[in-house]
Amino acid sequence: MKTVLFMLLITIMLSITQVAKSQFAIEAHGGISMPQDSALNINGSHGAMVLTYTIAKGIDFLTTLQYQRFVQTTESNLGFFNAKTTNTIEYMPIMVGGRYTFTKGGIQPFISGMIGSSKGTATLVLTSNIGAEQRFETSETFTTISLSGGLQFPLNTHLSLMGMAEYLSFTNEDESDKFLIVKGGIRYEL
Repeated sequence: MKTVLFMLLITIMLSITQVAKSQFAIEAHGGISMPQDSALNINGSHGAMVLTYTIAKGIDFLTTLQYQRFVQTTESNLGFFNAKTTNTIEYMPIMVGGRYTFTKGGIQPFISGMIGSSKGTATLVLTSNIGAEQRFETSETFTTISLSGGLQFPLNTHLSLMGMAEYLSFTNEDESDKFLIVKGGIRYEL
């Protein structure tokens, strides 16, 4: 986390020294995360904030903070005893990478790849009809890899709409979770 904050501070300081049009842009994305190869059988929500720095025409350096959340609730009826299980799984990856944008024409396709670290947290809450509640929590650290592609729709010189699909993989020594994310977003060039 300290490394990412340090990188963001350096990026902001570099943007202040720019005399010409800034090479920085910020993006906000939101969408649906669909598990692939996972015990989860529900879709989750996904959000991301991205800071980009243009290295050359069509080539960007990316830093991103993402958030994914899945909530699964099941109910069991065991005669006089009813139980409800709520399973909440959250991932928060911090990644760096690059993007190549094909800049010819109005609609601009792009591809990107990122790598980073992620913290995954699982919370299981068991609730009975007699008021008893039991809570279990665990967290793990994952290596995170992202590959994505999409389209950028420029609205003016500073503002663009984005649509994309992203393949996101969380891996550690014990497990591997993979997700397909469909999302939209907005990009503002500073």
